[in-house]
Amino acid sequence: VEIDSGSEMTRVTPHVVRLLGALAMVLAMLAATPTTPAEAASPRLWRAVDTGGDQTCAIRRSGDPRLDRGLYCWGSNSNGVLGQSYSSERLGVTRVGAGRWQSISVGVSHVCGIGMSRTMYCWGWNRDGAIGDGRKGMLLNRIGPHALPGSWRSVSAGGLHTCGIG
Repeated sequence: VEIDSGSEMTRVTPHVVRLLGALAMVLAMLAATPTTPAEAASPRLWRAVDTGGDQTCAIRRSGDPRLDRGLYCWGSNSNGVLGQSYSSERLGVTRVGAGRWQSISVGVSHVCGIGMSRTMYCWGWNRDGAIGDGRKGMLLNRIGPHALPGSWRSVSAGGLHTCGIG
């Protein structure tokens, strides 16, 4: 690919083209938030951000109690990892559930978080039992947040596993 900058011709590698495409996708995600792109890029908007695989989730910081500590995710939604239907990719930021969150951890194909009541919720790919519901298998994925028993202080989602401290 060649780009004419007006003064000279520049050759762009396929890697740069993919990078520019990814940048355009990020800008589109930021524009889809209820705030301006400049505000969305501000670290003051998010309490916590985690990324794994092809998805990102963040806990929002807001003066509005209805939005504060809301969980928002975007990116690839394979196996319901964004808490939405199986095949819908989300380029924009999408709220997951209506709850309030204190922490979030994004694995390769699943997500776990701890709500304000210290309940742990997990969803996404469950082939190897990473959701923690006592089941495992290709057809046993969880589309939205699934509550796990107990009271939790910390969670970490990995590749095909999840660890938590109660």
